[in-house]
Amino acid sequence: MDFLCRRYGGSPSFILDTFIDNKCFSEFVFSLWKEKNEEELYEVWLHKVEGKSFQDFRDSLTPVEPVSEEEVARTIETSTKILENFTVEEVFE
Repeated sequence: MDFLCRRYGGSPSFILDTFIDNKCFSEFVFSLWKEKNEEELYEVWLHKVEGKSFQDFRDSLTPVEPVSEEEVARTIETSTKILENFTVEEVFE
């Protein structure tokens, strides 16, 4: 809500209600999320990155190739195996 107040001023409830009433709440949230991420990336670039333009920095964070379904399946399988062997020991006596 603080982000909405700073960005749009006024009452965040009114803004949210308006988007809900117009049946475009999810689009609003998605665009807000993208804007917030872009601002945070810019702040990181501004204070931490040297020798790259903002565009080059942003492009370097984007995966070149999408993750395949096989890779997702392998990751899930590996994670499941790790969790199967995971045990929680009681530390309270």
